[in-house]
This record gives sequence, C-alpha cells and structure tokens, in this order.
Amino acid sequence: MKFNFFRAPVNEDYDPAKRLPGFETKDQAIKKRRLLVSALPELGDAGRALALRLDDCGFIKCGSAGCPVCLRLFRRWWGSTIAEYMARDPDYWFTASIVPSDVFDVGHLDRFPWELVKDRLRKQIARSQISQAVILGGMDYNLFHFRDDRPPRWRHTSTFSWAAVGRVS
Repeated sequence: MKFNFFRAPVNEDYDPAKRLPGFETKDQAIKKRRLLVSALPELGDAGRALALRLDDCGFIKCGSAGCPVCLRLFRRWWGSTIAEYMARDPDYWFTASIVPSDVFDVGHLDRFPWELVKDRLRKQIARSQISQAVILGGMDYNLFHFRDDRPPRWRHTSTFSWAAVGRVS
C-alpha cells in the first residue's frame, strides 16, 4: 500500500509552518528546488531526468523525496502529527536532531553509508535508557548550498522523537 501524504490532513493546531518561526516558507522551498534543478544536470542522464521531474512539480506534485517543495509538505504533515501526540503528554516526549559534519559532492551521494548510520543508531538506542521507548523519526538528506562560492554538497540529517516508556496514549 502506498501512502499519499499530499492528501493527508495537516493538523492546523500543530502545523509547524505556522507554529515554528524558523520553518521554511513555501517560497524558500521553491527557491531550493530551483537551485537543485540547476545543479542536477551535471550528473548526466539520471540528473537531467530528476531535474525534469522536479521542474514539472507544480499544481500536481511530483512526490519525489528529493523535491524540497514536496518534502516541505511531508514535514508539515509529519510534524503536525507528531506534535499532536506530544501535546497529549508533553512532559514525557523528547526530540533530538543529529546533523553530522559529513558532506558529499553532488554526484557522490551513493557514498553515504546509510547501513552504517542505521546500525550505529540502532546500537546506540539499544544501549541507552530509551531502548524501551516508542521512537518515531527518520533520516533525510538535502542539498546544502553555501553562502560563498563553494559548490553545493549533500548533507545528512536524522531527527527522532520518543516518549518515555508506557506514556504514549
């Protein structure tokens, strides 16, 4: 079964786009998508194909996890859903974001050791006090654009939220 989050309701009471001052705007996501579309053709046929897909994203969303606009929609749904659960028992929920310093050249994201990162995270959780907690989260990457003239690079981010044992309602 495929889940289509574009039709999933964003809980307006917990919409991160409205509640978090630093949450990226739709215009910022569109700008990121334009930057990505301009960088992708350097990757050859696969990069040009993805650039075309992202460039066609508009009223009908492309649904690509690599599209900053579609990813923003997903984060709004995901964030509002998690926040709704957290609001039920806020004293027992915790969140952590992990942003390693590793960056990867455009065209070399395949060098990112996803299995190593997942295994390392799984072992750290198993050894920690949160090993019995309900953990919700995900791993993501984005094309990081520097403010100076350096070329864009891929960066990985992990964000996890968890509840204290037995406190999820």
